[in-house]
Amino acid sequence: KKAKIFQNLSTAYSGNKEPKASIGASKTSFDILHSSYSINKNDDLGREAAKICLKISKIYQIIGEFENSKTYSDQALTILDEITKDSLLIESDQYLYASANLQIGLILGLKEQYPQSREYLELAIAQFGELVTAIPENINYQFHVAKALGRVAEIAYNTGDEEAEAINNYSIELLNNLIIEKPKDAFKYELSKRYYSVVSALKSEGEDSAARTQANLALKLLKEIRKSQPSNVEYQIETARLFRTLAQLHEKPGDSEKTIEYSREALSLSEVLLETDKDVENNNSSKIKHLLSVARDYGLLGRNLANLKDQLNLDEAIECIKKSQIKYKEALEENPSNENALKGYEWATDFLSKRIPKKTS
Repeated sequence: KKAKIFQNLSTAYSGNKEPKASIGASKTSFDILHSSYSINKNDDLGREAAKICLKISKIYQIIGEFENSKTYSDQALTILDEITKDSLLIESDQYLYASANLQIGLILGLKEQYPQSREYLELAIAQFGELVTAIPENINYQFHVAKALGRVAEIAYNTGDEEAEAINNYSIELLNNLIIEKPKDAFKYELSKRYYSVVSALKSEGEDSAARTQANLALKLLKEIRKSQPSNVEYQIETARLFRTLAQLHEKPGDSEKTIEYSREALSLSEVLLETDKDVENNNSSKIKHLLSVARDYGLLGRNLANLKDQLNLDEAIECIKKSQIKYKEALEENPSNENALKGYEWATDFLSKRIPKKTS
């Protein structure tokens, strides 16, 4: 009961965007359960402790503390090894094992440790695949296979693996089948990310027209799911990223109207995310991340407006670059060693002094 109280408290803190407080409450809950498990060797208590480890790991991942995130996923695996050492795996244990391996694979991927990440992801795919074979009606297991395949595809793209497209297409096929069966927002969101992987690959090959087509497929999905969850931060971040990419894809062929439109859309979402973070607890890395996004989006909009070279747009361009400079400075005040903030501030300063044409009289 006491452990449950702290878990409820952790959930409340998460809802209030206090991730570190949420982690603290979950750790207390874990300590209570793990202590009881160590004394009584009650497997159910051990499973609950492992679940809390995975929850803590995911929160650490969200706030960018990848080492701590991996530590708690590893702890979950250690507990599961103890529970199952003398018995056959039951369904819930297999699911927890697969979830822990997936989580470690995701963390290692974010740390760009691609070979190790792929190893864990492929292990998770095999474990979830066994669950799909045993219980084919459980579409949650199928979704986890598709999700893990998607992350393997991203690694394959990043490492130049010629199988990248085939792996990504297989994930897309699985997700489309799931959406036909049950059109859940989570499935559509994951599918939008698979399309984005295609966009990135096509963009790097100079296939901008094909990339725009795929980007619009991803955007259509994101617009659908944001209707029901307009405040979902993950969806907002992904949509902003897509708008930035679309702005770039329309810039090369000289479609200035679309470039400016998408630049404004990206900036608008970044400002919403930053405003949402205004009252979040201190030392939250997402604050810096969203501050840098606003700074970058003001800079991109300013640069695109400056390229039009007419006076009305030039005036707005100057204001945008100045705001970009201010936001980068704020980020530097929060974290003086942030390289992205320093480079951005120097870029905005240089742009204002050298690249903005003088007003004509």
